[in-house]
Amino acid sequence: MMQTQTIRTKSGRCYTIEQDDKLYAQRLNPGTLHYQLSNIRFGAEICRAKGSVDTIIDVGMNVGMNTVEYGTFARRVIGFEPTPEIFDLAVKNITHNTLNWDDELPYIWDWSRKITADIDIHKVGLSDTAGTFKFISHPRNRGHNHKYNGRRQTEKDMFDGEMKRLDDYAFTGIDYIKIDTEGHELPLLQGGAKTIADNRPVVQCEIMPDQCRRYEYIATDLWQFFTERDYRIFTRDGIERAMVDMEIRFLGADKRFRMFHKGQEIVRQMDYWFVPAEHQWIQNNPKYQLFA
Repeated sequence: MMQTQTIRTKSGRCYTIEQDDKLYAQRLNPGTLHYQLSNIRFGAEICRAKGSVDTIIDVGMNVGMNTVEYGTFARRVIGFEPTPEIFDLAVKNITHNTLNWDDELPYIWDWSRKITADIDIHKVGLSDTAGTFKFISHPRNRGHNHKYNGRRQTEKDMFDGEMKRLDDYAFTGIDYIKIDTEGHELPLLQGGAKTIADNRPVVQCEIMPDQCRRYEYIATDLWQFFTERDYRIFTRDGIERAMVDMEIRFLGADKRFRMFHKGQEIVRQMDYWFVPAEHQWIQNNPKYQLFA
């Protein structure tokens, strides 16, 4: 059985995580407000620019940290997490933080931390094909769990998990999708192409070029997918990362692929926001009209 520990953040949120987790035990502590604080603030800024927020989908929700915060300003939040033990922790964390909050403590934005959304979570991964698949598990770092690609396996732990297509759910009213699937982003999007076409959501993806190649595509294929659908691409520093300016280089020194924009390596930016060209957030920013 997985051993766990509970951490209370500076904002009063409590999260139960795996004992001695290598990532979250460092990033969630009494001195921090939230994990990936800048990302969640930037995402909220974009999706709230249009006014009220109907539905947010959190793919790769892990233990529910973003799911909880989305629940303070969206009408509905839908989460997906295929790892059974981590899914159970997400249920526990969402339940606890729905029932317990303290608006007198510091917080990440200027509205209440009370969770008002209807939250619906699924112990399922998303891809372009439905079925039961093997997943590789990383004990004490399960944020790196991913679908087994059928080739090299160096990790010890594996488990069977269910996968579906996003389009199988026929969701409506989708304003925002956050995706963190350790390289499986393109198959997920291909299995959700109709949902994206019908809803025109903002899509946030964590993109690591080496992880993309795990599933036999290159990171700029994601730019191609969205550019063909009249989306524009940004990082949280507000810089537009148009497809024509992007390239991937292999750096022999560390044997890794890196992202470059206009000849400069992109550093400290792992998440990208794919925003419909007609979105109100773009319309509200005159500097982006110069490049329309």
